[in-house]
Amino acid sequence: MPLQNCHYVPLATALLFPVTFLTTYGIAVHLDHADSLWPYISDTGTVPPESCIFGQFLNIGAFLLSLTFYIRYKQVADFYVSHEKQKLLKRLNTVSLWLGLLGSLGVSIVGNFQETSVVVVHFIGAALCFGLGTFYLWIQVYISCYLRPNGWPRLILCVRIVLAIVNTSSLITSVIASAVATFQAAAAGEEDSSYFQHWESGSAGWSSHLVATISEWVMAAAFDIYILTLARDMQGLCLESHCNKAVVENVVGVDALE
Repeated sequence: MPLQNCHYVPLATALLFPVTFLTTYGIAVHLDHADSLWPYISDTGTVPPESCIFGQFLNIGAFLLSLTFYIRYKQVADFYVSHEKQKLLKRLNTVSLWLGLLGSLGVSIVGNFQETSVVVVHFIGAALCFGLGTFYLWIQVYISCYLRPNGWPRLILCVRIVLAIVNTSSLITSVIASAVATFQAAAAGEEDSSYFQHWESGSAGWSSHLVATISEWVMAAAFDIYILTLARDMQGLCLESHCNKAVVENVVGVDALE
């Protein structure tokens, strides 16, 4: 059965993530489980009941994200046939699919392994999600330079370049600022894990912490909007699979007996 109106998949994906984060943020702040002023995204889904919603919705989001990446992979594979850079585009398309799928796995890991419970696994998921996701964006920017559907606005390429730059710079800023904030807090003698979930204005590492959290939200927003731009490419696209029955010929040798 063909999948009609493929552009609804990235649309649903891009809508689900902000709805999830804003919902868990509202619950976490209301129950005083997270700071109201720019907490980390993960901080809004650490404690029940918001952690249950966070995990469930991110699992659904990871599936939709994987489906979006696969549809994009098949679409690009159909476009680069007979292209002068076919070999390079085919290789990049395959690499981007694997990066996207591993990044989707990272989204699910982040949702299911809270930072207060299994912090190492949580950070591995975040690295897969944000790190590999950034590489995916840049590969798609390169592919978009050569492969454009009919009626594709040139402005979309410019928007994707800007979003990729914002995503990359925000990722670097968030990682560095987070490390600085942690170091400053540790230098001030703050070792309680609850301190890192409820930062107070003016406390050790507060400014760096704020830079890190704002950068993380900007990075997530840039990635989400990038996924939204794929809806324009997939508009009118129909995905279907064809199963061909394999024909096996058995050759039987017969020796003549004299």
